[in-house]
Amino acid sequence: MRHIGNRLSYYKSKLISEQIASGERYDAIQRVICVCITSFELFPGVAEYVNGFRFYNPRNGPCFDGIPEEIYGQLPFAPEKLILPLLSNKN
Repeated sequence: MRHIGNRLSYYKSKLISEQIASGERYDAIQRVICVCITSFELFPGVAEYVNGFRFYNPRNGPCFDGIPEEIYGQLPFAPEKLILPLLSNKN
């Protein structure tokens, strides 16, 4: 799917920005975690089925706590024992 990273960043930003109005305190913003589960290979060449992303400095590693994170699940790489119960639950 084209531009899925941009699309999820947009949705996540919207969830954050809609929590407060102009002039309100930033500490009122609740943590947002974006979860995306795909039925296709999202990151070619990456066989892990769960990939997490956070805002950090890749040069020396500091990371912002409480800043939104993104978690991507690639079903093609998930172990069968995790997927089969999801598929068999018809409720």
